[in-house]
Parts: sequence; structure tokens; C-alpha cells
Amino acid sequence: MISKKKALTFAILLSLLVTSLLVGGLWLLDWYWLEPIWAVVAQIILVLLVAVGIGALIYSRLRRPPVDEDAKKREDWREEEIQRTFNHVWRKHSRLSANPYLIPWYVHLTEDIENDQLWLQQMGFEAIEPADNLPEDLVAVRFWASDDAIIATIDLLHPKEGMQKSINTLVALILSKRSRQAFNGVLCAVDLGKLINSTEIAVSELSQKYRSVLEDLNKAVGLTLPTYCTFTHMSQVQDLCELFSPLEESERELPFGALRDVEESKEYDKAWFDESFAALSHSLTNSLSSSLKGQLNADYRDSALVGIYQLSALRYDVEDFLSLTFNQHQFDEIDLFFRGYFFVNVGGESENVDIISTMHASELGFETLSNIHTQSKSLSLFGKGLFRSCVLKEAPLVGFNKKREITYRTTRWVVSCGLVILFVGFVATIKAGFDYQQELDNKALAMLDRYKENLEKNAIQPDDLASPVFSLYELREIVQLYDEKHHPWYVSSWLPSSSISGYVHDAYFGELNSELLTLMRDYIMKDMFVYNSLDDKVKTLELLNLQQILYNPARHSSTSLVNYYIDALNEEGSGDASLIKRFKLLAEDALSTSAIPPTFDEQLLGLVRKSLSTDDVSELLYQHILQHRDFARRVDIRKSLNPVYEQVFTFNDGFSGYLIPYAFTRDGFQDLSNETGFQLASEAITAYEGVMGRINGEAEMNRINRQLRERYIKDYIQYWNAFVSNVQLTEVSSWGGSEQQLDLVTDANFSPITQFYSVVSTNTNLIKSTLESKEQQKENQPKEGQQADETSPLQSNNGSAMERVAESITYPFRHIHGVIHANQTGQSSLDIALTNLTALRDWVNKSKEIQSKGHYFLEQLENADSSNPIARLHLSADDYNVPLLPELMDSQATLVNGLALDAVREVINEDWSKVTHFYLTRLANHYPIKSNAQTDVLLSDFEAFFKPEGEFDQFSKKYANHLDMTISREIYLNGFIPHQYLSLSWQYPSFSDSVERIQKQLFTGKDLGFNFSIKAVEMSPSLTRFALEANLKFFEYQNGPKLWRLQSWPIPANQMQDISVMTRDTEGVVQREKFSGVWSWFRVAEKMKGSTQVGSNEILWRYSSTNGEVNLEVKRDGIGQPFEPDLFTNLGFPTWL
Repeated sequence: MISKKKALTFAILLSLLVTSLLVGGLWLLDWYWLEPIWAVVAQIILVLLVAVGIGALIYSRLRRPPVDEDAKKREDWREEEIQRTFNHVWRKHSRLSANPYLIPWYVHLTEDIENDQLWLQQMGFEAIEPADNLPEDLVAVRFWASDDAIIATIDLLHPKEGMQKSINTLVALILSKRSRQAFNGVLCAVDLGKLINSTEIAVSELSQKYRSVLEDLNKAVGLTLPTYCTFTHMSQVQDLCELFSPLEESERELPFGALRDVEESKEYDKAWFDESFAALSHSLTNSLSSSLKGQLNADYRDSALVGIYQLSALRYDVEDFLSLTFNQHQFDEIDLFFRGYFFVNVGGESENVDIISTMHASELGFETLSNIHTQSKSLSLFGKGLFRSCVLKEAPLVGFNKKREITYRTTRWVVSCGLVILFVGFVATIKAGFDYQQELDNKALAMLDRYKENLEKNAIQPDDLASPVFSLYELREIVQLYDEKHHPWYVSSWLPSSSISGYVHDAYFGELNSELLTLMRDYIMKDMFVYNSLDDKVKTLELLNLQQILYNPARHSSTSLVNYYIDALNEEGSGDASLIKRFKLLAEDALSTSAIPPTFDEQLLGLVRKSLSTDDVSELLYQHILQHRDFARRVDIRKSLNPVYEQVFTFNDGFSGYLIPYAFTRDGFQDLSNETGFQLASEAITAYEGVMGRINGEAEMNRINRQLRERYIKDYIQYWNAFVSNVQLTEVSSWGGSEQQLDLVTDANFSPITQFYSVVSTNTNLIKSTLESKEQQKENQPKEGQQADETSPLQSNNGSAMERVAESITYPFRHIHGVIHANQTGQSSLDIALTNLTALRDWVNKSKEIQSKGHYFLEQLENADSSNPIARLHLSADDYNVPLLPELMDSQATLVNGLALDAVREVINEDWSKVTHFYLTRLANHYPIKSNAQTDVLLSDFEAFFKPEGEFDQFSKKYANHLDMTISREIYLNGFIPHQYLSLSWQYPSFSDSVERIQKQLFTGKDLGFNFSIKAVEMSPSLTRFALEANLKFFEYQNGPKLWRLQSWPIPANQMQDISVMTRDTEGVVQREKFSGVWSWFRVAEKMKGSTQVGSNEILWRYSSTNGEVNLEVKRDGIGQPFEPDLFTNLGFPTWL
């Protein structure tokens, strides 16, 4: 055994090596999963557990102590010897094989096995001799058998380890035979001489030895074994045996001792011992006088008197041993069952001890006493009848192991009840089956009577196929009564039966063969004669094939034949649902057997065969090949696609062309081109040998082959063209749908678009398949002189026909093959498209990294050019001429472009909402924006909004690079794809123009305000004065010179803002009209109802009052006219872009 550190190091290294090899093997075999994540975690945990388990196993092996082979052989020898003698005992008692609990088993514990042998023999036991060459110290168990019981003697002087292993082996063997009650009791044999000559310590050790063995036995068998303590060799106590010399021989065989009442406690009781020992002494004392009278020998008379006292002195040694052995202590886990104690003497010469003298010497202070031991002879006392009269009678007292007893009784009860139930059920089943069979027979006989009556009334017509249907169906219903499918579960076919089912079955199929098959034959022959006379070759060929099926006893399918008769009945007007259903069942029953109708009109068949040409054969042969069970099955192409492929593309409504016949797949093509296909063609020709017999020469066969190839090519291309043409892109309209579709399409392993083109290419690029087949044929080329015997109808003798078929099928799909074919760089066109789609997906995913997608796309728009992922994907879509992929690319580019522009529009509108809020809350409801408003716009608010670099200008300049205007002045947001943009509000350009005009006319530079001049043009004669004044006179005219008067707006804040218009007529009447607010000049202009002059920036004002009117001319210093009447009326502010 190596050191702990080295063992740990070697275990870790070997564990890593073995685990690495295991993981490498799984990797090479592709037995691992990379998704989902829980599968990866589970695999890692499993590998770690395997590594730990291997390491622990290696560590335990390295740290295992070396095995002593000699000791192991000795242990095996011990077990084999105990098992041999145990089996010998078991075989010796024949009653044990019938009931292992019939003979009681006892354990005999002793330290003097040699001297106890005579006692066991006196009780009637026979020793089971061990092997001749057995070492004395090997086995601690000996077996003794009698007719009534079996005793296993355990030698307590045997080495402890060997004794314990012997006991374990014994217990294991006995439990294998008697699991519920291993032993019935224990006999503890104690040598009186050794007991009285031992010190207190030696007695304690002796009692502990007995107690430990008893506890081990009770624990091992799960029972509390009754224990009988026997003190042997009474003759070793001086004068004790002479006390019983007057007894008769029969009295000396009776047991001498005390046995506790069964109803008393199982524990040892000192009071009981004192009482029982006193009773023994008292009974001997009472019988002593009579014994002395009968004893003539003086020495014996003296010994008898002394024997009473020797027995009383022996009491203390016996009591010490029993109390030490059987007293129950507080910490004892196992209870002992003490039954009683007995004294036994086997007789013979022995050395004895004077207990009384020893006690007196000890009281006088002597440590030893000379001449205490003397030799004497004694008789056998109290041993012969002990076992039968006391021990064996209490054999049932031990009881059974509760757990095993409950299990045994439950099992026995369940098995017994089960057997009773099975028997009753079997009898009831037989009775129920018999009653049911009798009921069926009675019902069948009644139906047979009705069948005969109906048959007499409605006789079968020879030329009417429908005439026997109802009568035969009645007979079939009788047969169906006996069908096992309709029988109840308790009816068994293997039991003898007196039923008439066999006769009914024979009668039914006899009628089918004699009536129905004959009518079916006549019907075919009649139609064959008619169509042959009409020179309808195809129909005649079909009928000839049906006739061959009808006359083929080994027909494997009769569907086509049954369908022919059903169609014929429908054409004749006899095809009501009930009749058709019954006829189909009858025909299937008739054709399911090997019965055929009698031969008829061979001359007509010969004429038909002569009239058929090879032109009619190719179509039938082609259909036969395709309807073969190996090729007719449909292959669901959808199983080759990702289960969620419908998130990318779907098949058109009502289209089921994805269920393609196996013959039109790559595997089906290979089967038709290899040896299996050759054999299939030969079978087809053999199946139609009645038709193929007219084909003479290789030329006709080649022509048929060519027709088959052309038909096959046409159908193959048609199936796959339909499959490719009937897919449509799944439309998505949201970010979630787009991202999900992109994730699926760009998946490296499960992309539906890749799987779609791979499936189409795999099944249509048959040139590649042909080349692979050629290489395989070269590897498996037969030896010289060997040739294939069969010839496929799809392959010519020169071996190149199959290549031409493959080329013809491959050519129409070359554009799809080119998409997945890799170029010199190792990339295919599909890879490039998927790369562009992946770039778009990654580009879109980056928008999730910031708070708002709109800000990300707005930033991208600033740097947008033709190399952005959307434009690149949109542009590259034109490079593909295959279905689905360019639509997907264009759809994703257009969708992402539109969604991105919508996100940008949200950002723009978010900024525009601030402008809108400013405008609506501070400007829109005030004068001059709202002409009828009572309140004025604050100049600061007006200036903040309309001034250059104001609220509106800041917004306008921020998005100026992203917004363009069409010729029709519609504003739009440029997209990532050329000529794909997002239109914004039509009001924005008009409002922008109005703002620009306001800036030109109301602002001087960046400051709000302007200078203008007023002069009078004309005043009514009735007026003498016109003035515009506040606290100062702004303008005044009194029919004098018409001069320009300079004005400014806004009016300085330290002046009155209100303007009054004053007129005075010739009569001196003065009229005044007041205009308030900082916008008073504009209110005056509104009152004057000014009009512009063509070709001039001046405006004419006309003021009218009741006493006259005045015409004024207003001009601005600079460009534009701020007092235009419609300057604020047509702003048209858009609240949403």
C-alpha cells in the first residue's frame, strides 16, 4: 500500500487522463450539445462527476491494503467446511426440505467441547464429523443432529477472530434457510470445576465471554433466544454426586435444576434464583433421611450428609456467574432471555474440590490448602433427559422475527388469495366462455336459417355481379360472429370447443370461391373482349393486368382489382353506398386467400396478348416502378427544415407538394440507379410477363427504357419546380418579427433558408450524386468476368444513360446549385448573403445598447452612405435570381429602413414637441398670431421663437441635413436606402417659409424691431387734421406738405404703447380711436386695411371715419413690408411632423 500523498497524486493524474480520453471520444463521435445552456452545464457536471468517481476508485485501489493470500485461502477453507457440514446436516434430515422450521435448531456454547461430547451423546445427538485433514483451530463450529433437533456447538476457547467469522458464516447459512426463526434457543455449558477454581476476575471474564456471544447471536438473527445455563461436571465438587447415589437409575436421568415460568419476566431475577436454589436444597434435605436409610455404606452415608453443605456452598459461585452473565444493565442494547439453570454430570473419573474446606481455610486466613484435590469416580446424573423434558418442549417459545414474519404472512396471504382468485376466475372464465359459445351457436343457426330462406327467394344471377352480395354478406355476418376481435376477453381459442365456427368458415369461403370469384372472372373477361374489339390498347392492357392478379394465388395486393369492380358497379348504377361497402368486404375476403377461379376462354387471352404492343407497356411499367412499396411512400421535406421555418417562409395555401414521392428524391434516384433498381425492374418485367412476352429484341427494350427515362425526368423536374415555386416569404412588420427572422436566417446550424436551398440542391444536383456513385463503384468493382445480370429500365447498357438523366434533372436548377456552391475563396453566394444579413442583425442589435433606437439611427443617418448594412443588403438583393432569398433580403432591408425612419421620426417629433409646446402656450393664442385675441404676445417670447437662432431655427438647423424637399415642396426624411424616404407634415415647409419672412420683415439682424416711414397721400376735404399719437405725436397731417415721417417698432418701453388715431373736420368735431399694446402699430395696420403696390415694397393705408377718410403710404427701411395683411394669418403651424 503506497502513501496517501502518492496515491492522491496518481489518482488525480489517471483520472484526468481517463476523463480526457472519454471527452475526446465523445467529441470525435459528436455526442455532445452546445445548446441550450442547461445541457452544457449538465454535461460539464457529468464530466466532473465521472472524473471524481474515477479518481476515487483509483485512490481506493491504490490505498487498499495488500491481501494475504494464505489468510484468504484459510478463510475460504473455513467457510467451505462450515457450509459442507451444514449442507450435510440439512440433507440428513429429510423433513427439513419440506419445512425448514419443522426441526428446531439450538446453539451450544462451551469451553470444554471435548468433555461435553459425551453429554450430547447421552441426550441422543450424533456428531457430524469434520474433514479428516481439518486443522483444529480452523473451525469453531461443530454440528450435532438427532431425530428431534439439531445443535450447533461453538467452542469459546477458539481464537476470537476465527470464532467470530465461524459464527457469522453459521448465521448467514441458517438465515438463508430459516430467515424467520434462525434458532430456537441457546445452551450455555459451564464447567463447575473451572468456575469454583477461578478468581473473581476470571469469573467476570468468563461471564462476559458468554454474554457477548449471546448478544451477537440475538442481534444477528433478530430474535431474543431463550438461554438455558447448564453447569456440567458435578463430580468436580467433592461429595456432591454421592448425595444422589440412592436414586434409582430412572430418577438420575431426570433434569436437576430450575426453570422459570414462561409468564414471568425474561430478565434474570436474583430473588427467583434464591427461591429456586433454596427449593432444591430443601427437597434434597427432606429426602435425605430416606436416602440414608437405604444406604448401607458408611462412607457414602457420610458423603451424602456433606453433599448437602457442598451444594449450599456451590450456590454463591453459581449465583455470581448467572448475575454477571444475565443481569440487564442500563446501557445494554440487546436483551437476554434467561430461562433457567441445571446441573449435569456425565460420569467417569475426575478430580474434585472440597468447597467447604476451602471456605473454612479462607476464613482462618489461609491462602491455599494442601490435599484439597482428590480423585473419584461418579455416575451420569441428570443429563440424559434434560433436553427432551425441558428444552425441546419450549422450542416454539422463541417466536419469529417480527419483520420477516409480517412479510412472510403477508406474502402467504396474498399468494393464497391470489391462487384462490385465479382458480375461481379460471373456472368462471371457462363457464362464461362456454355459455358465450353456446349463445353464438344458437344465433348463428338462426341466421343460417334466414340465409337459406333469402337464398331461395333471391337466386344468384350468373351475369349480375351485385346479385350475390347481400346473400353472401349474410353469410359473412355469421362468420363475423366468430371473429376473435369481437369476442369478450374471457373467451379463449386454445380451450376445446364444440362450436360450429369451423363449418361456418368453410361454407363462407366455399361460397366466395364458387360464386363471387367466378362472377369476377366473367366480368373481367367480358370487358376485355369489348375493349379488345374496340382496339383500346391501354384499357385492354389494364384488364389483362387485373386478370393476372385475379389468377395469381400469391397476390400481395388486390386493391386495384377491388377498385376496378367498384368502379364498374358505380357505372352500372348499382353503386349505392351499402352495396359498395359490402362488396368491398366480400372481395377482400375472397382475394385474401390463394383461391383462384376456374380457367376460362384461353383463346381470348391469347388474342389479347397478340394485339398488345410495346407502346402500351412503358406506361404500365413506369407506374409499377413508382407504385412499388419502396418508392411510393411520400417523404415529408418539412422534416428536413427547422421546425420553426414558418417564421421565415411558408408554403402557399392548399399546396401539399412538400410530400414528395421517394422515387423523386436523391435517395430514390440512387436506389433506381443501383443494383436494387435493377432487381426492381426485373421484378416488374416478371410481374407483367404476359405483356412483356411480346417484346422482341433489344431495340424495343431500349425504346421502352428511353420513354421511362423521359417520363421520369419530366416528373422529377415538375415535383421540385412546384416545391420551389410554392414558397413565399413570411411577412413581418415589427422590430420583434424582424429580429426573430434575422436570428433564424443567420443561425449557423439551423437556418431555414440554408436548409431550404440545401434540401433542393441535395435532391436536384444529381450529377454530384452520380459521380459519388461512380467512385463507390470503382472501389467495389467486381472481378474480371463478372457482370451484373439485371438491367434497369432507367439505365442503358453503355452505362451513360443514368448520367444523362442526372444532367437533365440538374440543369433546370443550376441557379440554385450556384447559390450554395463555394467559389475559390471558400464562400458561396448564400454565405455572402447571410453575411450581409448578419451584418444587418448586428447593426440593429447595436441600437439596443443605447436608450433610444431613434438617436442611434439618427446618428447613423448622418454618416449614411452606400456602404451601410441596409443599403448594401438592398443593393446585393439584385444579384440573386433564386426564389425566396432576394425577397428576404429586400424585405428585411426595406422593413428595417422603414422602422429605423419611424424611430428617427419619433426622435424628431420629440424635439418638435418642445417647439410645439412653446408655440402653443406662448404664441398661438395671442395677438398677432391670433388676430382676434385680446392679449398680446410678449415681445421676448416672439423674439425667442422667431429670431434667427431662435427656437424654430435651432430645430430647423439641427435636422436640416436629414430633411429634403421635393419639387412640389413636400418635405421628407432621407432613408438608408436611396429613393426610400419618409414623408413628413406638409405644413412644415409653409411654416418654415413664414418664419423666414417674419425674420426678414420684423427683425433687423438678430434683433426684433424695424424702422418705417409714413406720409400722407390724400385726405378728405371735410377733414382738417389727422394724427397718430400717444403721449407724443408719431405723425400729423393738416393739408400741408406731404412729408415722410420716420417711425420705429417696437415702441420704446419708456413710452406709452397705446396709439390713438385722431381726426378733426371743418366743423371742429374731433374723433379718436385707440389701439393698445406693444403690437399697437400692427393693430393700426389691421384697422387701415392696407394694400400692397405691385413692384414696390410700400403699402397703402386707408383710414375711414364718419367725417372722412385719409390715405397713407408706409414704407420700411430695407427689404420687405412688415405690415403685410397676411403676414400672420397663414402661418399653418404643424403640431406633429
